[in-house]
Amino acid sequence: SGNLSYQVDLTPKSLSLSSGFNYTVSSFATIKSVIYGPSLGVDKQFLKGKIGLNTSLSYQLQKNKSGSAGNILCGNVSGNYRVSKRDAINISVNYLKSDSPDALTPSFNETRTNLNITHSF
Repeated sequence: SGNLSYQVDLTPKSLSLSSGFNYTVSSFATIKSVIYGPSLGVDKQFLKGKIGLNTSLSYQLQKNKSGSAGNILCGNVSGNYRVSKRDAINISVNYLKSDSPDALTPSFNETRTNLNITHSF
């Protein structure tokens, strides 16, 4: 497994940009699979960190001994609001699209939404 990433923080603008490349080799019995692909992300803070917005996107290709085993596209958008020093609200929407040429692992799309309300003691 390997990951190469780069992040730029533009502190005066409360902005962060990131990019990366992931590479994973997994083996199980006689099956060897290689998964690799890029990722990008942007994070922006507003009102001295009281409000935050974040988005990220990644794309991964999977290969095995017979060739292409499919690909996965993931996207995320999230926002958070700090209500007080101890309370915060976070909402996120995640999208995943998996394409597979193999009938044993069918293609699918998935969307998830999370709402978190936190209180620190």
